Amino acid sequence: MKKLTYIVLVVGVMMVAGCARTVTQIAPSGAEMVVQVTTRGTVEATANRYFLVVGSSSTYYVQLPLPQPGGTRDELLEPGTVPMYGSMEAYYYNYYSTWAGYVIAEPGGYFLGEGPFVFNTPLTREVLSTTAPSGSVFTFTVRLEKLFGANVPDTIYFDVLTVPWVAGAEKLSADHLMMSNYVSKVAGTELTINDDPDLSVPPSLDLNKVVVKIQ
Repeated sequence: MKKLTYIVLVVGVMMVAGCARTVTQIAPSGAEMVVQVTTRGTVEATANRYFLVVGSSSTYYVQLPLPQPGGTRDELLEPGTVPMYGSMEAYYYNYYSTWAGYVIAEPGGYFLGEGPFVFNTPLTREVLSTTAPSGSVFTFTVRLEKLFGANVPDTIYFDVLTVPWVAGAEKLSADHLMMSNYVSKVAGTELTINDDPDLSVPPSLDLNKVVVKIQ
């Protein structure tokens, strides 16, 4: 796994001191999650897919390829998609049931998959934008209530993953951040993750930097 550098700015609880008492002001929760992704090369939305997977706890799981710790040959697919090997039910049990939601960037634009994800239950897929990602930097915004419903957790866990999307081939992730990425739901929180280059990964799939803002 590549070395990651974190730069965190968090707006937290403010204490305002008075003459005779201390007043605690609770920092407001954000309504939106803004994600900016930079890749080493130009994004190829037709040949690849780009995922944001979000969980409400650190125990969510995504399909990571071998030889990474815990890696498998399971494909990184949207819930409801039939895998080349294994059963769809197993995918729900092992992965999708742990996701709060996800965003996928593809040729048609950006799409939100709203959880919870239950086997044999139709997927709710919402259009965020009909403009496909381009260049080496792309940005999208998603409302937190769409990912988590009315009860947005205090800490939002996430991973960003890239997947080569070749017809008739397994859809195995090429790059990702790590499972311990998290950000506070407090408005004004910003997290920057710098990801070292991996020359074994094609430039369009190699993550360089991810910035997450809560606003």
